[in-house]
Amino acid sequence: MKKMMVIICLGIFFPVLSVFAGTSTWYLSPQEKVNKGKTSVSFMGYIYTFEYGDEIQNEYFIEGESIDGFSSLIAVHLFKNRTDSIFVAQGLYDKLLADNQVAKMAIHRFTKEPTITFFLKTEQGLELNLWRFYRNPDRAEVIGMQYLKTFKNPQSPLEKERLKNVVQVLLEQFLILPKLPFVR
Repeated sequence: MKKMMVIICLGIFFPVLSVFAGTSTWYLSPQEKVNKGKTSVSFMGYIYTFEYGDEIQNEYFIEGESIDGFSSLIAVHLFKNRTDSIFVAQGLYDKLLADNQVAKMAIHRFTKEPTITFFLKTEQGLELNLWRFYRNPDRAEVIGMQYLKTFKNPQSPLEKERLKNVVQVLLEQFLILPKLPFVR
């Protein structure tokens, strides 16, 4: 079975929105047949269950949602033969800036784990994209954990302020979410 997926790199909504998109072809992998529906994670009151995966990415969706229609998802990306999470995050951040995206990158002062936050404006609204990078202690690889959530476009300054507050809470909760392993 072949799935077409658009990988979207987003831009920060405050104050500018912008878009970068690329495509990649995804295939159901042997691991998917074994793990589909068996691996899950709880976040912000929802259970996300492993649904799709290949050699470099696992995707977790809320029950009843899929890549064809979702309100939010969690993805785990594998960067093989990399040991420096800051270097990997800097590569994504530099790519976003080169494509005229507005993004925010930060490095946690204690864990030294980098995060990147950005938005994408779509026909349906906004897509928040949070990334968190960490080194796999058992292998020479970096894992990038991604949270993507859709929102309706804010119409007033009050709605923009509320969205900003929601994003702050989501980011804080995402940072304390246990590190997800890459399902092989």
